[in-house]
Amino acid sequence: MKKKLFSILIVIIFLSVPFFNVKSANISWTPEGLINLVFTERVKLGSSSNLNEYILNRETAKKALSNFFLEPTELIKSLVQFDIDYKSMVDENCEAVKFTPLIRVYRIDKNDNIAVAYVEQFLMYRVKLKPEVPIRADIPKEYIVPTDINGAWVSAGENYYTVTMKKVKGIWKINKFIDADIEGLSEKVGFLFAGVNNFQSPPQEKLPLPQEIIEELQRSSIGYDTGLNGAFTLQRPSYPTRSTAAQYADTYWSNYNTQKYATFPNDCANFASQCLYEGGWNMDWNNNGVTEQGYPNNRSQEWHINTGTTNSSLSWIQADTLETYIRGNWDYMNGVTKSPFGKEAGSTVNHVDSYTKAKLGDIVTLDRNSNNSPDHVGVVASIRPDGVPLVDAHTNDCYHASWKDCAYLFHTTKIDYELIWYGTGP
Repeated sequence: MKKKLFSILIVIIFLSVPFFNVKSANISWTPEGLINLVFTERVKLGSSSNLNEYILNRETAKKALSNFFLEPTELIKSLVQFDIDYKSMVDENCEAVKFTPLIRVYRIDKNDNIAVAYVEQFLMYRVKLKPEVPIRADIPKEYIVPTDINGAWVSAGENYYTVTMKKVKGIWKINKFIDADIEGLSEKVGFLFAGVNNFQSPPQEKLPLPQEIIEELQRSSIGYDTGLNGAFTLQRPSYPTRSTAAQYADTYWSNYNTQKYATFPNDCANFASQCLYEGGWNMDWNNNGVTEQGYPNNRSQEWHINTGTTNSSLSWIQADTLETYIRGNWDYMNGVTKSPFGKEAGSTVNHVDSYTKAKLGDIVTLDRNSNNSPDHVGVVASIRPDGVPLVDAHTNDCYHASWKDCAYLFHTTKIDYELIWYGTGP
């Protein structure tokens, strides 16, 4: 009798397993469920305290998500995108002592067998150097990133994703996982779907960060008064000043200065130009009579914007043209005028050597597609105690991020520009 009851129990358990599996799987076989699953796994991955732990957790995440993407290459791409986010804040010399994630789904549009989700991912880390990493003594104290009593500082990144999904044989799976920055597209990529099958236009306004995150960022930023007197009040100096450029970057890296400047779909160069101008550089309205084939406005020979409007030189709003202006302006090359930028003596295309020489307020550019033309740019806002520069940038927004190791994934060159190469400004 006992043997018969035992056999019946085994049969019941065996028959129950598929149903439980189907039921649990069905929880995620919706666009909302897929988005929740993927970004929950990304938060788990981001909670890794160091790079070695991250590498192990990455394999777990890869297995957990393998059945939710139509193409394995799209899954790998989504993980590579997160690699960049994580390693810009917690590299081989650092460990995370606090991790504050924020995931916000702006909207999910569905129609028939297609769905589009617009998602914001905000990651904030409190990071410190590992005990064995040497601290450099030659860095000016005012350049070093503010740290707490444990020697930890804050790094943050705010990214936007468009995730497209398809229903195949009745099951929803992710078709495309699009990072606004890496793809070279803004979060408005969803306009491709607007008007098709009655899809709406994507969200265009940024959501404000929660107050507790703002307060922690303010406490950690050189762009704010860390005492009891409230926020630091920025005043444009009469000559180039590194600290003011960095303070401007820290103040407006996420909370854009929309009262004075227009925002562009890809805003990195516009932001870098703002930092330089508000740091003391003067706009250049003189095109020197130089013409460039295909560019009647002589894009690399002037640098300016009418504040409050989108009326600007291309060098103000495009990373490659900003670089061309800085490195190739005739006035500066021929000694007519002292360069407000210049470039560091001995800078090379070796991205690590060049990047680690950058100082507070310097401009750094990234070349994503290895065509020897930069397509992303940021501003050095602080220096880590071990000497690694920390960058602020727009689109995607980042705060005190290290770009030292970006190149091994999708960049080949980094170029830094010294503000004092020609003896102008401290």
